[in-house]
Amino acid sequence: MTARTVTLTDTEAGQRVVAVEDLTGEADFAVIDIPVRMPLPASSRLETFPAKAVEKALWWEGHILEVLHGRPPEAVRTPRRGRSTVRTAR
Repeated sequence: MTARTVTLTDTEAGQRVVAVEDLTGEADFAVIDIPVRMPLPASSRLETFPAKAVEKALWWEGHILEVLHGRPPEAVRTPRRGRSTVRTAR
């Protein structure tokens, strides 16, 4: 991590800037949500495996990402007033 500060957003208090050092030093600190998909290793290594194994691995990847993020990888967030909705991309 290279940032020295982070901006925290709270529905009641709004936004506030906190030093990363202070935030991670708290006993109850935990990362509970990662809103963006983490980068994956290069898929060129998959070419060395049989096509069926690659197909199965890619299916599991999508399933695991859905479990982690609560929506399928192809889902697109569409913000609406007062609520969060998810729409599947076509």
